[in-house]
Amino acid sequence: MLKINDLSVGYGNRTIVQNFNTNIKKGDIVTIIGPNGSGKSTVLKAIGRLLKWQNGCIYLDGKSVMDMNNKEIARTMACLSQHNSCPSDMTVRQLVTFGRHPHKGWFQSIKEDDEDIINWALESTNILKLQEKKLINLSGGERQRAWIAMALAQKPKVLLLDEPTTYLDVSNQIEILELVQQLNKSMDLTVVMVLHDLNQAAKYSHRVLVVKNGDIQVEGSPKAVLSRELIRHVYKVDMDILQGVSGEELIFIPKRVYK
Repeated sequence: MLKINDLSVGYGNRTIVQNFNTNIKKGDIVTIIGPNGSGKSTVLKAIGRLLKWQNGCIYLDGKSVMDMNNKEIARTMACLSQHNSCPSDMTVRQLVTFGRHPHKGWFQSIKEDDEDIINWALESTNILKLQEKKLINLSGGERQRAWIAMALAQKPKVLLLDEPTTYLDVSNQIEILELVQQLNKSMDLTVVMVLHDLNQAAKYSHRVLVVKNGDIQVEGSPKAVLSRELIRHVYKVDMDILQGVSGEELIFIPKRVYK
């Protein structure tokens, strides 16, 4: 689905990520984790073509994303950043309707099949009852669901999420990640996201990419790669790693920080 070859990307003359290589399979949830400033969001922006890279190639379904126009990208891949903005008086339905624009010509209006997709996106994110509310009047969790609904209205194959749980309380964090997991299963949607919480990354990901100083330290299933030694090396933190009651989940408990 997504193939990244020798990617180098940064800001101005400063390179943040160098020689980044990975393959992301269709239907996987892949989470990029690592310390602040390690290049997690930079990689995600490059995949979404929101940031021009210095070297390397990114392929989507075997096609270089640099050979795809903006509409073609938007029909295939939806990207939500940490900070999404829109007019304060916009309603939820108006926002979600924007997700259909990549599928319309310059002067084409929203038609019945578009309305069906908009309704489906609202229902899939459980905010149909909020569709006439203004975004400014929503809670943080509701607002995040509205943005995800807009992304779903694009009918993408790939969903990119940059710290989707930032600024949300624990309850809303869980709701958003459960929603992402549900959409992944029901739509075979490929998800690439950036998270800070190791417990959430382990619970909701098929694979994790552990990044430090712009380099992938290791990648694989959470149970296979998230060891005490790795965490100490990457985060400079000593952690206890326990198994949940089911035996499937990992629980990370920080003990002390190494200088």
